[in-house]
Amino acid sequence: MDSAIMNNFLSQLWQDQALFILALDVNGRVTYANAKAQQRFGDPAGTLVGANWFDIAVLPEDQSTVRRRFRAMMDGEMENLLQISDVDVMAADGARLRILWSNHLLRDSRGAVTGLLSFGQDITEQRRTQFRLELQQATAKIVDESETFPAAMEKFLHLACEQFDWDFGEVWLYEKSRQAMVWQSCFEHGTGDYRRFCELSQNFEYAMGQGVPGIVWQSGNPLWIENVADNPTFLRREEAKRIGLHCAFGFPVRVGDTIAGVINFLSRRIQPPDEGLIKLFDSIGSQLGNYYQRKAMEAQMQIWTELFRNSGEPIMVLDTATRILAVNEAFTRLTGYPAAEIVGENPGRLWVEQRQAFASPEFWADLNQTGSWQGELRCRQKDGTEYLRGISAARIRDAQGLPAHYIVTFTDDRERKAAEERIRYLVYHDTLTGLPNRALLFERINMAVAQAGRSKKLVVLFSIDIDRFKVINDSLGHQIGDELLRQVAQGLRQCLREEDTLSRPGGDEFVILFPNIGELNAVVPIAEKVARSVRQPIRVNGREFNLTASIGISVYPNDGADRDALLKNADAAMNFAKETGRNQYHFFTKDLSRIVTERLKTEINLRQALERQEFLLHYQPQIDIRTRRVVGLEALIRWNQPDEGLIPPGKFIPLAEESGLILPVGDWILGEAAQQWRQWSQVGLPPVTMAVNISAIQFYQHDFLEKISRLVKECGLESYLEIEVTEGVMMKDIAVTLDIMHKLKAIGCKLSIDDFGTGYSSLGYISRFPLDKLKIDQSFVRAMLTSQTNMAIVDTIIRLANNLHLRVIAEGVETAEEMAALAARRCDEVQGYYFAKPMPAEELSRWWSDWNRAVRA
Repeated sequence: MDSAIMNNFLSQLWQDQALFILALDVNGRVTYANAKAQQRFGDPAGTLVGANWFDIAVLPEDQSTVRRRFRAMMDGEMENLLQISDVDVMAADGARLRILWSNHLLRDSRGAVTGLLSFGQDITEQRRTQFRLELQQATAKIVDESETFPAAMEKFLHLACEQFDWDFGEVWLYEKSRQAMVWQSCFEHGTGDYRRFCELSQNFEYAMGQGVPGIVWQSGNPLWIENVADNPTFLRREEAKRIGLHCAFGFPVRVGDTIAGVINFLSRRIQPPDEGLIKLFDSIGSQLGNYYQRKAMEAQMQIWTELFRNSGEPIMVLDTATRILAVNEAFTRLTGYPAAEIVGENPGRLWVEQRQAFASPEFWADLNQTGSWQGELRCRQKDGTEYLRGISAARIRDAQGLPAHYIVTFTDDRERKAAEERIRYLVYHDTLTGLPNRALLFERINMAVAQAGRSKKLVVLFSIDIDRFKVINDSLGHQIGDELLRQVAQGLRQCLREEDTLSRPGGDEFVILFPNIGELNAVVPIAEKVARSVRQPIRVNGREFNLTASIGISVYPNDGADRDALLKNADAAMNFAKETGRNQYHFFTKDLSRIVTERLKTEINLRQALERQEFLLHYQPQIDIRTRRVVGLEALIRWNQPDEGLIPPGKFIPLAEESGLILPVGDWILGEAAQQWRQWSQVGLPPVTMAVNISAIQFYQHDFLEKISRLVKECGLESYLEIEVTEGVMMKDIAVTLDIMHKLKAIGCKLSIDDFGTGYSSLGYISRFPLDKLKIDQSFVRAMLTSQTNMAIVDTIIRLANNLHLRVIAEGVETAEEMAALAARRCDEVQGYYFAKPMPAEELSRWWSDWNRAVRA
């Protein structure tokens, strides 16, 4: 056959092959590629031919090994035929393939090596299937060999981190009492310093939808984040960035339709999602969930076994043929029959009369139908003694819903009734205070509403929350917190009539039900009495506590026709009382319902505002009162909400503080203000102080100083960044505050007290803080010309600042008269609409230039 025809025949044959067929020259350039190779590693136009195979397909981590082996083949140092299995290569679309290659040396007529002919089979899916099976088998082995679920999780983290080269792994488990995902364990595989990150994680807990564990919990699906540094979803991103962690992957541990936990991995690499890996671990999550469920069932079975064995009440278990399967020791003590003698027998010998209901076929048919039976039967002991006992029988079903066996309990009727009372008490009462719990409260509200519907009387609900109780509980411990709650409950009892109900649904929340109230005017004196009761000083362990409460009030039928509406509206009124100052009571109104709804909407929008870039900063100039020059700027956040327009900070900052969003929002304000200051400096505007208000939550964050130091260095803000804090922040923990302030001064920051005079700081402490400036609150400035008291306060603050060698600035200056009064009293700086409103950066730049020209003129 002609050689050209043969070559054409072979070329066509190779093109139709399902294998990858490549020919390389001695330098690794592709000299031939069949259609399948073109489609996967190049394009049909032929751009693969002529390309260097190592540059386009060999993985970076394999480059040196593969090139060295190829060079040895080209130099004749290796066999003519070489098979290399399980080699990873990179396809043109970025996919990672596992290929089994068969390589043949090409030689010329003289026998010299001229290149390499390679036949490759794509075994990616086979390998993934094999690897999935191996991982599932390894996981099964781990769970079979582990005594507890936490031990199994620790071994699994070790396996997964090593197999997939994750640097850090952690387990989060759902804790019902806290309604959150709580840290369980971690494993450090990489070489980084993860100790602090692990310690930080232990203090975190994630509500549903919060952070990676919370989002996976909420969605029930895995979550892959390529780089946590750019993703606000990852709440620990600052610490992760510090130690070089980037990619995060979390998947759920499923138990049926519920999520029992979340396993989270982190890597130092920035990695795009790996769909194969995601599917693999999603299935592993179900495997681990089944194990979790099995361990929980084993623990439950152990509890029931111990309960059966050690119960003081006689118990016997029967099969569906009413033969005795098991009895406990209490049964033997009561009847005289040991287990060896009675198991396998019919229980008929226990009854005095065989014709009693318990021995009849009709009885068992009825028990199978209803599921339980209670009554009294006359029984006979082994020695013939007769006795009357209460009998409880319960049907137990199998997985198919059919009767599997029966549990029969013998009780002394008096003991049974006492036990029922004990159980009822525990079911309906709070164990800490002895008060009715939520279940009993619900029953009594339903009853009160039904009676009021007939009697036309009012039903009143008080929802009571102890102000700042969490601070006491967290700082002084649960023992003191529990005693405080007991004494508060004792005081509240004194405010009740006999028909009223005081309940503790949980935490520091109390609810009082007042049925049969004749008129609405009677409610206010009751509310005053309740508030006074909470305010009574309480002594615990030698400490005196002065508590206050926020109280919300709803009234049937005005504020709701049923229990749920009344409770919801009382809670809404209580929350409003907390948000508007605490230590007060509020009646529910329709306007309040609207406010609560709007607040919820605002919180939802606020969580998305950073991601949508809806925040912006306005800047208000601070003027030297003598030179009239701009000596400072205050950065003031605004929220440009698409539906509502520009929202001032007073409407969303308190909400941000309550929800914890103040941390990312506060970081954004600091970063944005610092960058803007640097831009103004670069275009030649004179460097002036940039004042930024810092919340208490920010101020006491563990990495606050580190963030400030980095910003100051990056933007050249030494001696120009002014940190504004309120008196409340300063007085929260004086020792810690002093330490933070001295470190801020060392970084190069200025410090000022915002809204001075509105808090409760001691003048004795003011002199201890390393302050630069006091800021007179605008409420005093606006009223000083019409109020001698406010003028005296302003005068006192200015004198105090002068005596302490501090600068003093007055905010809210709107008139020439206010300006003149402040100048006469030697106030240093002023800020307000008299000079300029807060403005966006571009508008301020123009205003500033105009102002400087006017001042020079």
